[in-house]
Amino acid sequence: MVKLQNQLGQSEISVYNADGHKVSITRYDGTVFSYTYDALGQELTCTSPDGTTFKEWLPNGLLSKMSTGGSTISYVYAIDGSPKAVVYPSGATQSYVLDKFSRVSQEVDAAGRVTVNSFDSFGRLASKTQDSNNITYEYGIVNHSIGELTGHTVTSSRSYRRSISYNSFGWRSKIVDRDLAGELLLSTSHHYDSRGRLIKSAVSSSDSKDTSTNYQDSIQYDGLGQLSVKRIRYATGTSPSRVHSFLYDGNFNILQSTEDGATSYFKYNEIDQRIDSGFVYDTNGRLLTDSQKRKYTYNSVDKLLSVTSKTGTTSYQYHPNNALSKISKNGVSSSYHYNVGAVNSALESDGKTRAWWTSYFLDPQGPILAQREKDGATVFLESRNSTVMVLGSTETTTYAYDSYGNTASAAPRFGWQQELSDSEEGLVYLRSRFYQPDDMSFLTMDGSPDQEN
Repeated sequence: MVKLQNQLGQSEISVYNADGHKVSITRYDGTVFSYTYDALGQELTCTSPDGTTFKEWLPNGLLSKMSTGGSTISYVYAIDGSPKAVVYPSGATQSYVLDKFSRVSQEVDAAGRVTVNSFDSFGRLASKTQDSNNITYEYGIVNHSIGELTGHTVTSSRSYRRSISYNSFGWRSKIVDRDLAGELLLSTSHHYDSRGRLIKSAVSSSDSKDTSTNYQDSIQYDGLGQLSVKRIRYATGTSPSRVHSFLYDGNFNILQSTEDGATSYFKYNEIDQRIDSGFVYDTNGRLLTDSQKRKYTYNSVDKLLSVTSKTGTTSYQYHPNNALSKISKNGVSSSYHYNVGAVNSALESDGKTRAWWTSYFLDPQGPILAQREKDGATVFLESRNSTVMVLGSTETTTYAYDSYGNTASAAPRFGWQQELSDSEEGLVYLRSRFYQPDDMSFLTMDGSPDQEN
């Protein structure tokens, strides 16, 4: 594609070389990006108004280094191409030990904390151990299929066992978490329609009587599969039932949201940007201000740099590979490191004299617990992929989310959909861009070549 023109008449112009590789793009606002390649067509440089990003490649086509602004992130591989290490600009390293089958038998995060993986005779993940924390997996027969995951047991400061049941289509129908004494921590049941869409669920807990963990809901969809009505009935009887309904336009934008009888209306321009009071976008489609009077700034590659709200300014920094590296506000900061795209360690600082590491114990579904340096573990329990209970050594905290990720209280670090959240500004980090649950929308267009979200 040489020219991309939107409904406002704005154009992006791309130029290609004889090999079909893009050598430049002029964006809607006139800024120019240029690219160079090696003889194999691998990108070597990308130059933007903010500077140049350099890439180095191994003879087998694997990325070796990415550098920008004097910072470099390096990748190390085994002879078969399996990852062995990622070295961050600070020198912190995420490393892997591989067994003879190239499975990761040991992981060492940037904090130096070791996770040991074991496998059963079928090659399935049998257990993961990090310090005194352990998760052991159970497999069984589901609908005549051998080797399906039927549960796991977490041993930690708050140990529990999870059992998983399936319906006749192989979809998870019930998930029950109990402590090792048999007390019910959390139970979630699911009912689906013939298309596999969730239409009913029930959540209950004996450990917490909060409404966020004791309710039933039902969900309806419109003809295009969009959520149209959600009804919630609380089990405690002390809170009234709730109804939340939505109407959409032909481009899947929310036109109307009615919650418990109160209706909000939303308007959009020709390129699906909000035009309600307070919303302002730049020429490249990046949100500059919103209805809450928050102000956003970005770099030339659409990465969020700052959010200014009534509580101050939060700033954001990135690794050379564009992954979020740091969130700072009022001198307090968190620096993030990753294991295959998922945050598994953070260096926290109070901006004065203290700094400490927090490691996240991950399983294939998401974070299981957080282990803070010199402190006990904090265990996460999820329902419908979002963290709804956080178990400390002596206390339990519960969380609830609406259909588009809003929560009445500050969300935990891995809250809605267990994605990294900035509790200060309410933002959810989804790698290629941020999502704002308050507005039920993203801050920018998806700039990832893979169109991640």
